[in-house]
Amino acid sequence: MLRLSVIIATKDRPERLRKCLLAIAKQSISPYEIIIVDGSSKPFHHAKTLLKKTKVIYKNKKSTMVEARNIGIKQASGEIILFLDD
Repeated sequence: MLRLSVIIATKDRPERLRKCLLAIAKQSISPYEIIIVDGSSKPFHHAKTLLKKTKVIYKNKKSTMVEARNIGIKQASGEIILFLDD
């Protein structure tokens, strides 16, 4: 089975990010890893607790959407990369 890396770029939308992560957690097949690049002024520390069975990489870095996706790509180790919006 191919490993799926999910990249979520977000900024100042903690409730939408939480809902997105909960939706991912409800899927029948979990991604190998989720990479969150968060440009918010207040870090979202709940990502790892919402997804206990999935590897979560969290980066809090101010960046544009394109920069955030590139940061995510550099962190990804899956064979397939999926970009999600929160």
